[in-house]
This record gives sequence, C-alpha cells and structure tokens, in this order.
Amino acid sequence: MVENPRSFEEDRIESTSCGGRNPMFDPNINTSGRDVIYLNNAGQAWLDPDVQAVGRESVNNPPFVQPSAEISGKIRQSFAQLIQAQPKEIAIVPSTAFAITMAAKNILRLCEKGKGHERNKILLLQDQMCSAVYPWQGICDESEQSDYPLSLDIVPYPKDGSGWTDAVLSHLSAHANEILVACLPPLHWSDGAIVDLSQIDPVCRAKRILLVIDATQAVGIMPLNVQQLQPAMLACSIHKWLRGPSGASLVYIDKSLFETWSPLDQHGRSRDMKVGPSWESYPNEMTTKGYPDKFVPDARKFDGGGKPNPIILPMLQKSLEQVLERVNLHTCQSQLRTIVNPLLTWITANPDKFEMPKSPHVYHLIGIRPTDGWLSVTQMLKIAKTLQTDHQIFLAVRCGAFRISPYMNTTEHDMNEFLRIFDGVVTKFWSGR
Repeated sequence: MVENPRSFEEDRIESTSCGGRNPMFDPNINTSGRDVIYLNNAGQAWLDPDVQAVGRESVNNPPFVQPSAEISGKIRQSFAQLIQAQPKEIAIVPSTAFAITMAAKNILRLCEKGKGHERNKILLLQDQMCSAVYPWQGICDESEQSDYPLSLDIVPYPKDGSGWTDAVLSHLSAHANEILVACLPPLHWSDGAIVDLSQIDPVCRAKRILLVIDATQAVGIMPLNVQQLQPAMLACSIHKWLRGPSGASLVYIDKSLFETWSPLDQHGRSRDMKVGPSWESYPNEMTTKGYPDKFVPDARKFDGGGKPNPIILPMLQKSLEQVLERVNLHTCQSQLRTIVNPLLTWITANPDKFEMPKSPHVYHLIGIRPTDGWLSVTQMLKIAKTLQTDHQIFLAVRCGAFRISPYMNTTEHDMNEFLRIFDGVVTKFWSGR
C-alpha cells in the first residue's frame, strides 16, 4: 500500500512545476485561448496534446485499420507495471461499474451454490463512489428472497479524527464473521482521506473476506502493489489518473479465480480458438451446443465484448506510456504536496471557514468541508458554478466537500490565484450568513 503521505514531506523533492509550467506537461489552455485553472483531475483528466493527436488520427483511420492485439497487449503490460501485476492478469472492460458488477454476479452465483453462505454482508464506506455500490446493491436486491440473502454493511464516517483505516479495522474486528466481501478504495473519493489497504488486507485474508478494490483515484498517481495486497479484483477507470479518455476500465483479477469466475459478457474474443475466431472463416463450426466454448487461459476471458475500440485503445496506450515515463509514483505525492502547500496554509489560517481530513490523506485530491456546515451544498454548487463561469476555475463538489484535484502541471501560481479568487467568492457568502 502507499506510504503515509505525511511522510512524503520528509522526502520532498525539487519540483519543476513550481514557479513555472513543468516542461513535461503542456499548460492548461482552453479552446478560446484563456488561461484555465483546472483542479478537477479526479473527475476527468485534461488530455495531453499527444493523446488528443492519437485520437484524431484514430478517428480518421479507414475501416480496415483496427487496433491490433499488440495494442491491447501493450496496455495490459503498462497497467500491470503500474500495479506490480502480470499482463495475463489484466482485463479490459467498458467501465469500473462493469468490473465490479462482474465480481458481484460471480460472488452471488457462488453463494447460490452454497459457498460462503455463512457470511452475508458486503462491506462498503459511507458515500463511496456509486460505481462500487450499485453492483452490490443489485445483488442484495436479487438475493432478497433467496436462501442466502445478502446485505450492505456500511462503515460510517469516522467522527474522532482517527480516519477510515481505523474505522474499517474496528468494524472488521467486530463483524468479520459476517462479512463476505470488502469493496474498498485506497482513499475516499470525496476528500482524499486514506484507506490503508496494506493494514486492512491481512485482516481480510485471515478472516477469508474477499477484497475488491476500486482504485480509480489511485493508480497512476500513488504506489499500489497487488502482489502485497492480493485482492480478488482491482479495477481502475482510465479517464482520471491514467490520463486517458472516458470509456474503459482496466482490471486486475487474481489468477486463482480464472476457473471459477465467469465473464459478464459472452463473446468470441474470449474463446481459445486455434486460428483466431475460426467460426468467422469456416463453415459448420456451430454444433448443437453452439460455438466452441473453451476460454482463453488468462484474464482476457473477462474482457468486455464488442470490437476493441479503435479510438479509445490507441489513446489509452499513449496516455499509459506517458504516465510510466513522466510520473515517479514514489515521489509524485511529495511533488504535489509542494504544489498544494498554499492551500494547506490557507486552510490552517481559516479554521472557522473550512476543514480538511485530520487523518492521513493524499495530495492529488483534497476535499475541504465548510466548518460546522455553514455552507449548504446548494451554496457550494453555486460557488463552483461561479468559479467556472466567471473565472475559468474548475473543481468539483463531492459529498459536501469542495474537491480540489491538481496534477503535476498545476503550478504554485495556479494555486495562489485560485485561493485569491475562491477566498473572495466565499467571503461574500460568509458575510451574508
């Protein structure tokens, strides 16, 4: 699991992104040519010009130019490198919700066969990202009238400042014998508070609890090692810290599950055919049972159906290459700590207005909440809209927090300018309380 980001400060490095644009990243300029302060990388990455160029080239390709198996192979290899996995353990699916639905459906199927029926709870965090909630919610509804009804077990927000890690560990200590699956992120998507899976995973393994990880807000911007964590599944949407377009998720699946889990999609590319998809070229391949049904012996079995996307996959290949080339996963949090230092200083100076997680947190995603709820969510959304419309400043409101998510091309000047404008807008609401 990632180091405690509080220790990153001790390992601070010289950041080329302070006092000027990082030459490895192009500045954030919108189509009108006006400067943009983009602090919503946790929502959608600002695509690098080279990634955009690959997309335009792909759109213009003739129909006989399609993504090759080599491109998919390079994508699996790059993602595997980011999480310390093997390429054969990586599947490519349409979304993280698709991936977690696949996990949920397989677990429900095994429960219906009488495996794991002595446990019936799915552990989640309060206000977890919905892509990691709806799939479990769905199987709970499906199982309601069965012999093995499942239910959600939600860990509430920590109230004593101890953080999510201690809250989850305490919950596991009290209810481990009832929990079938823990579906957790490495950090809460609303405010960046860390969920230290390196402490949680050993407990899950000891108690035979399957660990499913939604790592969308982590892979590509902080260290993750599936060899150490040993989850059943880890899924990551590509359009945030993998710096790609929307439309896919990369998924690690423990190889011990290849035989017992079934794919969510049934299609020809996941089948083990000697000479490609032989049913396309040869007659009478279809028998009374249908087409050959032997799966490929690796995670490609779980790939989403349909043809490989001829636009998204080449763009993703390029963005992954850039992440591997440009981002040092062991020092980037220190670099980001330097970038967001003006924000941290401002929060410390304004405790009556805003607060941030008191527990260990990351620096690529920071949520600041109105102290004692003095701003309503409606007011917060109005502030965010004003920042976007009047000042070209982009951030998000998530779970009652202003979520600020910079990247390595964010400068200290960007952060200071954001704070100057943000403070002015917020002060108007503060004065009108």
